Amino acid sequence: MTTTSHLLSSIETSNGVSLLELLAAHPSIARRTAQRLISQLIAEGKIIATGEGRARRYYAINPVGEAATGSDEFPSYIPLSTDSKDIV
Repeated sequence: MTTTSHLLSSIETSNGVSLLELLAAHPSIARRTAQRLISQLIAEGKIIATGEGRARRYYAINPVGEAATGSDEFPSYIPLSTDSKDIV
């Protein structure tokens, strides 16, 4: 299993994870390497990032165990404010 797939697996099995949590789970990966791999996963459309700075969290686009439904519903793993939920 490659380093990228290890990070992706950790993100998929969580309900949102921060960079610090990923680094704690994978101490053999350097911080800058993890940032580069996360950027690659975002560019490939496998994960999304929300928040800024220390509050930034990463979510899998299609988490493990969640089948693609093909519906127009907003993904439940992306946190929304009350007003946003009303709009959706």
